[in-house]
Amino acid sequence: MPVSLVGREREQERLAALGASGGSLLVVGEPGVGKSALLRSLDGHLVTGVEAERDLPYSGLHQVLHPFLDLSTLSGARRDALEFVFGLSDGAAPPVHLVGLAALDLLSTAKPVVLVDDAHWLDQASQDVLGFVARRLSGATLIAAARIPMFAGVPALTVEPLAPDAADTLLCPARLRAPRAADRRAGSPCATWTSAAAARSGRGQRGRGSQLAEGEHRYDGFERKLQNRPVISVPAITIASDFDGPNKSGAGYRDRFTGRYEHRILDGIGHNVPQEAPEAFTRAVLDVSR
Repeated sequence: MPVSLVGREREQERLAALGASGGSLLVVGEPGVGKSALLRSLDGHLVTGVEAERDLPYSGLHQVLHPFLDLSTLSGARRDALEFVFGLSDGAAPPVHLVGLAALDLLSTAKPVVLVDDAHWLDQASQDVLGFVARRLSGATLIAAARIPMFAGVPALTVEPLAPDAADTLLCPARLRAPRAADRRAGSPCATWTSAAAARSGRGQRGRGSQLAEGEHRYDGFERKLQNRPVISVPAITIASDFDGPNKSGAGYRDRFTGRYEHRILDGIGHNVPQEAPEAFTRAVLDVSR
């Protein structure tokens, strides 16, 4: 059953309609605004771009296609193209459009809903092929989320910051309030939660959240402090999910905490814990604030 996200009803309706009709869409927004939560509210084949694989050509495309990789359905040239890029045969590197046509054939036959999170971390070859596919796809569905515009010619949905009343609704289960109207108006669910939790516990800097985001200078002070890996003496809870891979156990964090510390694992969630698992996140915030 689809998950209802606070303040994202319009976006969810558009994504659900696309999933039913087929086609492609790029979901664009700042870190923490809720792109991952939107993707995970849909049923489909979910893959995530991984920064560590950015230099591995076609590694992202393999994530997208491997459940549907029945090469026997492809014509000779298109089958040969995928066999080469996935390391199944030797030969000359095929042109991007031939790989794209092969991928388009597979997806058009299987008719899946494919959800690509963090598409900006995909390797360039995969980005080129998925852009080619997205501009031609019908019947099947491809929805990608990224921090930056990509896939020229593909319709885009920009995820705007949460409205102030939606931010208040998000905080209500934890009996929290953002410390300033400006924090609430920032509209990032992650930043809203973090700012409010810091204000409640008295450990945050006045008027600033503690969410770290690449390229946002307002968080430079926090990043400089964290670069030194300071020992944390206040009570703390860390939360991990299926997405966290090797860090899921929390073992890499334990030696940084000298105060009361707990690590919680929440299965089935991605980046945006406050919106994807609001009850569990609320419980963690309240527990650490006591």
